[in-house]
Amino acid sequence: MQLMKVFSFLFFVLLMAGCKDEMFLPALEDAELPSELSLDFSITGDNTGTTTIRPGGRSVTSFTVDFGDGGSAPVTLAPGEAITHVYDEGVYTVSLEAMNINGETTTYSEELTVSFRAPENLSVTVLPTPGNPLSIDVTATADLETNFLAYFGEDPDEDPVSFQEGETVSHEYGSTGTYEVRVAALSGGSGRVEDTVTVVIDNPVLLPLTFEDATKTYEFIGFGGASAEVVDNPDASGINTSARVGKLNKGEGSEVWAGSVFELGAPVDFSASQELSMKVWSPRAGIPVLLKLENATDGDIFAEVTVNTTTANQWEEVTFDFSGADLSQSYSKLVLFFDFGTAGTGADYYFDDVRLAGERPKLTLPLTFESADLTYEWNGFGGATAEIIDNPDASGINISGRVGKLNKSEGSEVWAGAVIQLPQPIDFSSTSRIAVKVWSPTAGIPVLFKLENATDPNVFIEVTATTTVANQWEELTFDLSGGDLSQDYSKVVLFFDFGTSGTGDDYYFDDIRLTGVDAPAVLALPLTFESSDLTYAFSGFGGASAEVIDNPDASGINTSDRVVVLNKGEGSEVWAGAVIQLTQPIAFDGQQLVKVKVWSPKANIPVLFKLENGTDGNVFLEVTANTTVANQWEELTFDLSAADLTRNYSKVVLFFDFGTAGTGADYYFDDIRLAR
Repeated sequence: MQLMKVFSFLFFVLLMAGCKDEMFLPALEDAELPSELSLDFSITGDNTGTTTIRPGGRSVTSFTVDFGDGGSAPVTLAPGEAITHVYDEGVYTVSLEAMNINGETTTYSEELTVSFRAPENLSVTVLPTPGNPLSIDVTATADLETNFLAYFGEDPDEDPVSFQEGETVSHEYGSTGTYEVRVAALSGGSGRVEDTVTVVIDNPVLLPLTFEDATKTYEFIGFGGASAEVVDNPDASGINTSARVGKLNKGEGSEVWAGSVFELGAPVDFSASQELSMKVWSPRAGIPVLLKLENATDGDIFAEVTVNTTTANQWEEVTFDFSGADLSQSYSKLVLFFDFGTAGTGADYYFDDVRLAGERPKLTLPLTFESADLTYEWNGFGGATAEIIDNPDASGINISGRVGKLNKSEGSEVWAGAVIQLPQPIDFSSTSRIAVKVWSPTAGIPVLFKLENATDPNVFIEVTATTTVANQWEELTFDLSGGDLSQDYSKVVLFFDFGTSGTGDDYYFDDIRLTGVDAPAVLALPLTFESSDLTYAFSGFGGASAEVIDNPDASGINTSDRVVVLNKGEGSEVWAGAVIQLTQPIAFDGQQLVKVKVWSPKANIPVLFKLENGTDGNVFLEVTANTTVANQWEELTFDLSAADLTRNYSKVVLFFDFGTAGTGADYYFDDIRLAR
């Protein structure tokens, strides 16, 4: 009986072990092929030709090394193992075969030079690592060398890094400074050749000041009883959700002129803008904030501007206009004073995102009502009123966040409407048609669109179009070709249900724009893929493809007609995706979120959203969000608040199931738009 219990226990243990293997071991058919194969050679400098060969790679269970001299059989090694082999002088092709857990193999070969003479013609190249100011990349070439050794000069007791010709070795320094990088070329003899390159590791702090770069040192110097430092954002809300901000404490009883100074790594470049903007947080509204710019060496050369806070206990953005200063001078010191002119009370003040404000956007067509920097002043008349509000029906052809609302009050005039003044006349050189998205509670009503001269109301054009649907968005087109387009028109006037007295109904309008086959096609956010005037040219890469198709699942939150399908082909790269080039860089206008509707056959897969500069692929930002449902539409939000949105981004890139090789699955996306 006792023996039966032992057998039963052993059977249970083996059964559970088998279950665990089945549950936790990866499927063999999903195993990645061996990749990133390499051969590292190290030769003794004693004229014996004794060479140590160490293979490397990813997803490898075993290596087979062929020495390439025709005299020895290939040797099989486990990952991490090395083999020593003796060569005569000569040049050999060493071959490597790597096998994965599935028995699939990848091959690689590298040339080995064995010489007992000292290497010749050593050339060393040291370059900054793109995107990391504290790191360098080192490469080298030489004749008769077997391998190179790199010494980076940061630690006197450092072990050198061995590398081969054609390889790049990188090193990240712990701090800024000047270092001597030494590279030695070795052969099979005792002679070696060295070269030394002096590198200066500098990590200057320049505008914009966002305080998010952990590799930079933000050195504030307080004076008059004030102190400043970089801290975690104590109120990550509203217009500033960044992680790190500047904090200025104006100590109890500190001087009325107490503040802090920060020196930039280079003078402020005012060639593109004469304004500096800054996000500030103050415990009191209405206090003066003084920003002073000083020359690095001469304190008598300065410029200063004061603005007042308008809110308390929340973030706001203030702008300092230096257009009245002598901007031919060099200013690299930023001096900041809060509640200037009042002795300190011990209060804390916070600041962030100090940047050149850039040219202020102008009110012009298209009117999308999404900009936080523009004021849309609609003036109602005849009993009508107009204002900008949140879109009450973000669906169909109009999912934008903000729209115009016109209320034609009960008993208002038959000609009641609203007008907005543009700062300059509309340019009709490319088209004579204007499109407007409208929403009306009634179909079949006339909408009168009118343009007026800014100073002479007798100079005007007006065209009427009729709504065709009720309680949904549609786009009306007004053909102005019958009017005199040589005149200047800068007033835009809208009348809903023209000719009928008001009944108290609300009407909505949005996206007033030039349109038509003769108008330039502008591919910009939001991307809804519904326009017949635009070409949505997606380029797939890494084995993926993308195209605009009919919506295969017009349900839930996405009933639009057209969407994009991205197919990640069987065996495609883990980074396979698709890119589209916009007509011009994205205008964020204070919006730091991007929303995308997606449809995935699997839940909980990563979707990587990336924006790139149109010409420089090293200028980019990327954010990942995970799907939460399968086989239905959902909207993902990508938070760009930590990125530098002052750069120009005009390429939109999407990756589905990023980090996993393609399985042939289709993914869908739609309605790529900016949001707050």
